[in-house]
Amino acid sequence: MLKKEYATALHYAKLAKENIPYLMKAGVSQDGIDTLEQYVQTMENEMKPQKFENDYSDLFLKLLNEASRLYKMKHFSECHKMLNQLYAETKENSMRFGQILGTKGNAYLQEGLYKEAIDSFERAKGFFHNVKDIERKEAANYLMTVLNGICLALDGLGQTDKAIALLEHEIELEELTQANEHKWNLIITLCNRLIKDNQDTIQYKDTFFCKILNYLDQVDNQENLSHEIRGVLYSSYGSLYCVTEKYEESKRYYELAEKEFLLINSPNMKKVEQMLNVIKRQLQK
Repeated sequence: MLKKEYATALHYAKLAKENIPYLMKAGVSQDGIDTLEQYVQTMENEMKPQKFENDYSDLFLKLLNEASRLYKMKHFSECHKMLNQLYAETKENSMRFGQILGTKGNAYLQEGLYKEAIDSFERAKGFFHNVKDIERKEAANYLMTVLNGICLALDGLGQTDKAIALLEHEIELEELTQANEHKWNLIITLCNRLIKDNQDTIQYKDTFFCKILNYLDQVDNQENLSHEIRGVLYSSYGSLYCVTEKYEESKRYYELAEKEFLLINSPNMKKVEQMLNVIKRQLQK
């Protein structure tokens, strides 16, 4: 039934419902009255606008997932064709535009087209910064993915220093508040990158070590961190002490991370267990 016909039918059904006392006097049975009320309720549900919206959201996510599957299978041309069509058919919606462009950036990244990837990720970032207030928490997660994508693309171009500078710049833009998980994730991501890129040169308590430690302490001083974030944070501490050969301290932090991850059955558990085995072997030497 067309929407206009739904509206007309609902209008007359409601008029009938308002006159139920007269219908009963006219001999309409209770079953008939119940049927009328059910009919009105059904029609009202059919007229709700979110029904189409929910259906479209499901379809949008299915298409987005299919595009992701295509680039992972290295079917890049098909992936981009699908994403271009999805972008063209999407109405004004910053979250969806960001998701499409972020997926496109991931596809370019897989292709080794790093400049194109950065362009797509930058455009996605702009959309994620422009979402509705109710979507900001979800958008923050996508922003982290986009920023990681840009950093990987910069690595591919041999511009690791720019990747570090980008993360530091993003951290400066964020306000450090107890509700700002995005900044905590940025700080931890930056620290892990600094540790990995400089693991052969970091010395215990040197300037670089203290810089990373100060970043991590900023996050550690926050209250109400989720178990996942605190677990990742402790893992970063553990990594920092491990590369500087302070294995007892490293072991302590990895054990703290293990406890946090155990509480939520985190997929990061396996990596922590592996690191603890490495550290225990070092301590046995």
